[in-house]
Amino acid sequence: MISLDNGILATANFQTIVLSFNAGDTVFQCGAPAQFVYVVSKGALCRFRPLPGGRRSILQFFFAGDGFGCEPGRYHRDTVQALTDTEVRAAGRKALVAASKSQCSAAFFAAAARALVIADEQSVCLRGRTATQRTTLFLVEMQTRLSTGNQIVLPMSRKHISDYMGLTVETASRAMNELRRAKIIEIPDHEPRRIIIRNKARLEKLASDASQFELWKQSRHCRMSQGRRDRFNDSSTPDRSGLQLTI
Repeated sequence: MISLDNGILATANFQTIVLSFNAGDTVFQCGAPAQFVYVVSKGALCRFRPLPGGRRSILQFFFAGDGFGCEPGRYHRDTVQALTDTEVRAAGRKALVAASKSQCSAAFFAAAARALVIADEQSVCLRGRTATQRTTLFLVEMQTRLSTGNQIVLPMSRKHISDYMGLTVETASRAMNELRRAKIIEIPDHEPRRIIIRNKARLEKLASDASQFELWKQSRHCRMSQGRRDRFNDSSTPDRSGLQLTI
């Protein structure tokens, strides 16, 4: 997790500002000038790319300590939107570059750069995976980044999750139910966004079989964000139960 305490900020040669957003607010849109680099103080956001026909591809979720907004060009390639009431600290991009040797500048750039690296790695890991494998990887990511004990309280809707995994809502629901029937996870009837990990060893084994599981263990230590840039074909096997998970 990136920590920007008052001591670091006091020694910097530039100012940072604290910005607050309500759930659903847009931090910046695709095509907007990339003037600031951000670090999340609290809350949750998602980064997505608009697609033809009003669709979107969610590439990343951001939580406390994650950096975003560092672009190689002059304009943002994606849109970032708040999932919950959120607070971020922003610094001007030009000022960060000018003060690149400062501890504060390094913290902003490090947060944003590591987030992009893990996003690229996850994109590669998910290529050709089944719906169940993608769902398992998603749960492992959330477990390493958001869990308290064996429980995960998700800040995103089922539509956000399916757009992130590159699946339809129905297919993502069938995959979740497959894990429920296997008693790997439990989802309380009246708390659809709370997931209880009942068999952590099996969940991690499924994730390790599907990807480089060490990536998530490192993520837990660094509190780094994870994302993806590609959408994949839905290769799941239909579930005959007829059950659907509402998140």
